[in-house]
Amino acid sequence: KVGTTLVTVEDVNAAVRELFSSSIVQSLSSAPKCDQLIMCALVIECKMRGREVCSAEELFDRYAQMAPVQGCANLSFSSFLRAIQRMFSTRYLSLSNGSVYGAMEVSTSMSPSD
Repeated sequence: KVGTTLVTVEDVNAAVRELFSSSIVQSLSSAPKCDQLIMCALVIECKMRGREVCSAEELFDRYAQMAPVQGCANLSFSSFLRAIQRMFSTRYLSLSNGSVYGAMEVSTSMSPSD
């Protein structure tokens, strides 16, 4: 089209470099595999539900489906809650509703620009 700007290979390469140099991506790449899988499960669950948050129970169910395939430990629900609370304390996750039980809502703490 007339007046549109094409994306160049250099633009794509710059975007890829920026993506992988992000402090969040670097931090997650060195996080425990369980934490990485929880983050993946959260992204998948939210995308499938078309929401930005999901309940701890929904996230736990998604994680439980993925863990055996990915070689991660099956966690009890209480161990899973401790893991997401740890991820909250390291600012990977945001938690709402103040409850430590299944009704708690979980989302990433990253902005779309991250």
